[in-house]
Amino acid sequence: MRESQSHLLNSRRYLRELGVSQSLDSDCGALLHIQQLMLGDDEKLRHSPIIVCGKDGCGKSTLLSQVITYCTEWLGGDVIRIVRHVGQSPCSTYTSELLRNLCLHISLAFDFSPKHHSYELGELSIWFQDLLKMVEETPTDLVIVLDDLHELRSPASNQSAILGWLPWNLPPNVHVVVSISEEAEGVLRLLRSRSSTGDNFVHIPDLGPSAAISMLQSNLKDRKHTLTTEQMQAIKTKLAQTSPCPLYIKLLSRIAETWHSWMEISELTIPSKLEEVVDFILTG
Repeated sequence: MRESQSHLLNSRRYLRELGVSQSLDSDCGALLHIQQLMLGDDEKLRHSPIIVCGKDGCGKSTLLSQVITYCTEWLGGDVIRIVRHVGQSPCSTYTSELLRNLCLHISLAFDFSPKHHSYELGELSIWFQDLLKMVEETPTDLVIVLDDLHELRSPASNQSAILGWLPWNLPPNVHVVVSISEEAEGVLRLLRSRSSTGDNFVHIPDLGPSAAISMLQSNLKDRKHTLTTEQMQAIKTKLAQTSPCPLYIKLLSRIAETWHSWMEISELTIPSKLEEVVDFILTG
C-alpha cells in the first residue's frame, strides 16, 4: 500500500505545482478526448488502452493526474484507481516488478485471494489477465494509469517483453491509460502496430504563444507576483520566437517571480530553450 500511496501523492504534486495554469488555462481537448474514450459510445463494448503521447515536458504527467482526479466523476458509481509513475520506484522500474505489484494491488483492492507467483513474466501476465476477468464480473470500474511507460525496463535479451503483457482487449469496466514520450519511437511504433485504427491514441499538441502567456500569468498569480508591462512584453517577445512546453513555462515563471519592478529589461535573462532554463536555475 505504501507503493500505491507514493504514486498517488506524485500525481497530486504535479497538479499542485502547476496550479491553475495547467488545470484551467490549458487546452482541455486532450482531457475531453480521454473522457470520451473512457465513456465510449457503448459502455458494454470491450476496448483498448488509451495511449497519451507527446514531447518531453509537454504536460503528459499533469494530464494523467487530471484523469485520476476526474475519472470518478466521469464513470460514476464505485471506481478503483491505481496509478504508477514508471521508473520512480524499484517496484515500478522493471516489467516483472511492476506487473506483480499491479496484481497484488488489484487483489487487495477487490478482496481477491492474492497468488504469490514468482517474478516469471509469463505467469504474471496470465495472473493479470485472470484478475481483469474477475474485475469484469464486479459492478466496480477499475482505472489503471501508467505514466512514462517508455521508462519500463526489461532484460536486454527480452526487449519485446516490455509491453507484451499489456492487454489490448479490455473489459468494459477496466480502463488503462498510459503515457509515452514521442522520443521513444520504438515503443510508440510497437503500440501503433497493435492498433487497427489509432483512435485510442491521444496526442498532446505543442503549446501556442497565447496559451503559454496565460499559463505563465496563472503561475505568477499563484505565487502572488506581478510583472511590469515592459517585463511581460519582453517575455511575450521571447515566447513568440520559441515553441514552449508547459515545463519550460513553469520554470520560466520561477525565474520571472524573482524579478523586481525596478529592474530594467537589459538586466533580465530570459532563456530561449528548456535546457537553458534548467541550466540558468541550476547555476543561478
